[in-house]
Amino acid sequence: MHNIIPVVMAGVLSIYGLIVAVIIKGSIDPPNGNAPKYGLYTGFAHLAPVCAVV
Repeated sequence: MHNIIPVVMAGVLSIYGLIVAVIIKGSIDPPNGNAPKYGLYTGFAHLAPVCAVV
C-alpha cells in the first residue's frame, strides 16, 4: 500500500498539468496586426504555475 502513493501523486500532478495547459491555451489569442497578444509578462505568468509544481 505504501508503494502506491508515488503513483497516485504522479497521476494527480499530470491531471493538474493538463488542466493548467487547457486554461493557458484558452487565454492565448492570435496576434492582431503588429501587436502580439502573448507578451513577456504573460509568458512569465504562465511559467509560474509550472515552477510551483516542480
